[in-house]
Amino acid sequence: MIKSMTGYGRAAGKLSDLNVEVEIRSVNSRYLDLKIRQPSDFSYAEEAVRSCIKAGISRGKVDVFVKISQATDAKPQITVNKEVAKAYYEALDDLAFSLRIDEAVKLSHILKYNNVLTELSSIDVLSEDEVKASLSEIAHAAIADFNKMRLLEGENLRQAILAMCENLHVSLAHVKDLCKLQGDIYIERYKTRIEELLKGADISTIDESRILMEAAILVDKSSIEEEVVRMDSHIEQLELMLDGGGVTGKKMDFLMQEMNREVNTMGSKADDLRITELVVNMKNDVENIREQVQNIE
Repeated sequence: MIKSMTGYGRAAGKLSDLNVEVEIRSVNSRYLDLKIRQPSDFSYAEEAVRSCIKAGISRGKVDVFVKISQATDAKPQITVNKEVAKAYYEALDDLAFSLRIDEAVKLSHILKYNNVLTELSSIDVLSEDEVKASLSEIAHAAIADFNKMRLLEGENLRQAILAMCENLHVSLAHVKDLCKLQGDIYIERYKTRIEELLKGADISTIDESRILMEAAILVDKSSIEEEVVRMDSHIEQLELMLDGGGVTGKKMDFLMQEMNREVNTMGSKADDLRITELVVNMKNDVENIREQVQNIE
């Protein structure tokens, strides 16, 4: 199945007592343009997230938002530096003795110093490997959600393009029918024109076979049969790509350039109002398909 380059996906999870959310948004782009925004405290995990995203996305302008916040029900983790507390106690007790202050050192005196008790955050207790593994898992879930939307949009694009391909088939079939009649019509037209130019002249000296040969050359120059055959082949190739799926957007884009070239050549060579009208319709369908193809990965 084909995928659209436009999509949105989200996944959330827990990392110790942290809430983690990964959000992915994308629009069409010629290449993969990937930007990741996440808290600077976890910048070391960016490459792990980037690898996950690149494994699931080939093209598009992709913005990834990694949000990390403390859970409201998180229990604080407190550590006691007993060695520091003991040193403060001994220093205060010695100071009281030196100053002949008859007062015992209390716990409240020691707790005035900030480095006796320390509140640890999850950042302090989590290893880098734990963070990378957790963020990668949540990023994979976000990509899965993201690709669901892209596949759905891709199927809508496929159906729309196939409908326009059917229009091209119908128009091209009419062009083929008209082309079969064009040879005889052109030759008869040229013969009539030559007869008008030679009115009053001695036509017994004119080689009719030469006139027919010259008319045939002119008809061949204005023939669009080759363009019709190539256009037919291009449409079939496009339909195969749509049914085959995969990352085919660039190939389709190139194919649309070739289809546009064939239609333009038909329009410049065709010398029939009915064919010209059909070519105008085909040019419109080709342009519409080209716009849709710009959104395919």
